[in-house]
Amino acid sequence: MSVARALVNLDDKFVVDAASMSPKAASYFRHRPYLTPEICRRWRVGYLPRDTGGDRAGGTMRGTIVYPLLSDDGQVLTWFGRDPEYEGKYHEWIVGGKQGNEPQSTTL
Repeated sequence: MSVARALVNLDDKFVVDAASMSPKAASYFRHRPYLTPEICRRWRVGYLPRDTGGDRAGGTMRGTIVYPLLSDDGQVLTWFGRDPEYEGKYHEWIVGGKQGNEPQSTTL
């Protein structure tokens, strides 16, 4: 499979059932009850595990909650990810006196 095709179909690797996710990702989904497995599949949203089956699909978005940006006709234009561990990292940054760069919540 080509790299471009793997990116277009990145959602084939998504986990959409909170019971099968990392604890932080599962917490993110459980706090958003509208993100049901059915809705996630329909809108191509999900958790991309760090281990994607031996390939490099997803690159830096592995370990994030991934959302698509779709064209008017439903084609994937790009993917963006949200770090499910962001709240904890942000809290540590605040408690630590805001040393260094502020943690990022999203990945492109």
